[in-house]
Amino acid sequence: MKFILRAPARQLFRFPTVRPGLQCPAFRAFASSAINGQTFAEKYAEKLKKVAEREGVKSIDDLLAQKRAAAAAAAKAAAASSKPASSPSVSPSTSSPTSHQSSAAAAPAPKRTGLPSHVRTLDKIVDLDLMSALPGTEIAKIWNTHHSQRSCLSGTMTGEFYDKFMQRARAFPMFVVPLPRQQGYEFFVLQISGHQVFFTSLLEYKTHAENARPHLVVTHYSEFKDDKDLVLMLGEITTTENASGSPVMTLLEAQNLVYQMQMFYVTGAPHKRILVDNFHTKPAELDYQALIDAVETLG
Repeated sequence: MKFILRAPARQLFRFPTVRPGLQCPAFRAFASSAINGQTFAEKYAEKLKKVAEREGVKSIDDLLAQKRAAAAAAAKAAAASSKPASSPSVSPSTSSPTSHQSSAAAAPAPKRTGLPSHVRTLDKIVDLDLMSALPGTEIAKIWNTHHSQRSCLSGTMTGEFYDKFMQRARAFPMFVVPLPRQQGYEFFVLQISGHQVFFTSLLEYKTHAENARPHLVVTHYSEFKDDKDLVLMLGEITTTENASGSPVMTLLEAQNLVYQMQMFYVTGAPHKRILVDNFHTKPAELDYQALIDAVETLG
């Protein structure tokens, strides 16, 4: 299954930055804020009603209550299963925990997203309760439609596709890909960390190493992977540090990099995917021309 990439048809608008370097504003369009004068619940009321009828509840509110109760029960069960069978003995000299410590220990652990703490989690972007009530096809459509109005990339993929990608990513977390430019090709270092992929100019990477700023950051959200067979993708383009704050690459260039990631790791022919393997097993034999030849032919 290939990525379904969506880039805006109009690329002449600009939006404020989320944080220094990344362009694509934070949003919660599927929660309390309005989309074109309508909230998410209003816009998709008919679809939500059909889901409610299918699950045997009377209203959308009842549907959401059911979803929240199920989520709470799952969290409680997960917390119970992670409890140790017996508590360790405490020596007489050891002071008993304070009430603050007890309450902290009793609090359920936050759901793991596989993302660093500074990255927006999916529940900060969408209303998970409302979205989870919809079929995966509708979630994908809403995700891509909304981002088509933003200066960033969006995409969706099946859980099986993402599993294949992650299996390769864990074995080969770094690669080099060529990006066509006006004066030839510029090479980018592709680094995979958790559910994120960072694309950094090879020249900048060689100059600044770990301090080099990525040109493109791709984040995958897997919250719907198990029950909807759906993984959401968001690609954010870095902006310059000067007053203009213009993006360091076009949307088409960013899309090209994501396509190459897909091709070299999952969908490409064996002679293309083997280049990733060789990069790790025989790095001294890296053939830049072979990479260029690989991206100039499809498949």
